[in-house]
Amino acid sequence: MGEQSCGILTEELKKRLEDVRRLGRSSMAYSSLQDDLEEFRHPDFKGFLAFRRVWGRAYILSNPVTDPKDYQKATDLFCRKFPFSVVCQASQDYAKILEEKGFYVTGFGVENILNLKNFQVSWQVRSNLKRILSRLSNKGLKVEEATGSLRQLAEINASWLGIKQNKKEFRFLARPFVCNEEQDVRFFILKDSTAVLGFCSWDPIYSPEGNGKVSSYVLQHLRVNPQAPRGAADFLIINILLLFQGQGYDKISLGLSPLYERAAPSKKNNFIIELFLNMFSSGSRFYRFKTVGEHKDRYHPEKEHTYLAYSKRADIIGHFGLLRVNGFI
Repeated sequence: MGEQSCGILTEELKKRLEDVRRLGRSSMAYSSLQDDLEEFRHPDFKGFLAFRRVWGRAYILSNPVTDPKDYQKATDLFCRKFPFSVVCQASQDYAKILEEKGFYVTGFGVENILNLKNFQVSWQVRSNLKRILSRLSNKGLKVEEATGSLRQLAEINASWLGIKQNKKEFRFLARPFVCNEEQDVRFFILKDSTAVLGFCSWDPIYSPEGNGKVSSYVLQHLRVNPQAPRGAADFLIINILLLFQGQGYDKISLGLSPLYERAAPSKKNNFIIELFLNMFSSGSRFYRFKTVGEHKDRYHPEKEHTYLAYSKRADIIGHFGLLRVNGFI
């Protein structure tokens, strides 16, 4: 698969999308549509688990796309086939089930949730963001929802990858950019009077009622030209949040801050896992984990802990497989 997927749905992915719209409750559910993920299905439950195999380990992407009452059953069946399993970004409820099954569970990071009912950007609340909003509005920057061809955005994405610290397109926890329109995904562009300066995309989060309606969104891609004015990325996000607020959405996710403000490990601790995660969270060779987390803090989000779980006492290969599955190495 190339750096930018064409976004064409196979019959398997169409079926997967149907299940995501009906059963996908987490902010990571839409990410299961990555076309190089495998899916695990079984007649004993509806839906699937999305996963990728690396070096003899099966890495599960977040919660199963099933009814929550089937989480345990689906995980039991999966582990029978793949006894060495790693769950990446499990919710707190799912982490409790994994802990009961004997997984080694530890904090992975936080998901940043904004309550739009009381979201404000003013000189009294979030004054640093208000300053950006006023300054760049005066410079003539505008935000619009993108329609039609996304080819220009693909060019911006490629340019952005060319200057970032790790020039690979991350995947798995970060869904790779897709240059075609996708169902219920929304794109917004940032522009001045002469050019498009950047864009961001928002993946849908579907209603827990299973009716296929979009109940919220999660920030997926944020790409801004390095020549754009300082604060341009925040200007783009602020305008979209205010738009979502006006459209009646109650909550919006700014996504995951991995390896940031991690929760303590479960009772079944594994010091090797903790050592590995602490080593990478304190460094910046692969990703600026702390910087990303601190930047999202500027929006004053509510934070929901997410978890990492190993089915067995992981070895060094299993740890580095976590980097491999996400495209860091």
